[in-house]
Amino acid sequence: MTKQLKIITAFAASLLVLSCSSASNTIKFASKEEAFLAQVEFLKESGEIVVMTSPTDQEVEELMQEKQNVLEAVCKTVTRMVSTGKDANGAALERSSLIKQQEYLDQNCSSRATSSVDRDELSTRELVQTRSCDFYEATRRIVCKEWQVQGDEISKEEWEATKPKYFYYNF
Repeated sequence: MTKQLKIITAFAASLLVLSCSSASNTIKFASKEEAFLAQVEFLKESGEIVVMTSPTDQEVEELMQEKQNVLEAVCKTVTRMVSTGKDANGAALERSSLIKQQEYLDQNCSSRATSSVDRDELSTRELVQTRSCDFYEATRRIVCKEWQVQGDEISKEEWEATKPKYFYYNF
């Protein structure tokens, strides 16, 4: 067998395997317009799901440390302002300003003061369609995907682990 014949045979065999594996989800249409109409009908049945992205423990810890560093720097500056009676530029502070600065110190700068991070505030929620389609003019095909998930909400990790079901609209 010549090298070209081997390549052609291997290519034909791979096409046969590919077409057999996806034949149940492949529909042939007479025109591009018919395929587009099928796509529209497919997408009409799309649901929505909220994909939640939560920060990792490391991200929360890093943010807490950053906030703690900022708090310490602010407290150091305010302590200096109260003890000297002058602002950061060296101008004298009025009595009312000194009282407010002392209140800030009392409320936020005790030795037990720590900054906190609300994990829920750092989480993001994205509304995602459970069906989508891509058009490929070169191969005369529309490839549609459906993610079959339960419930109204899913974690990003679960969403990414969910394998879509493929539908092929050829024309």
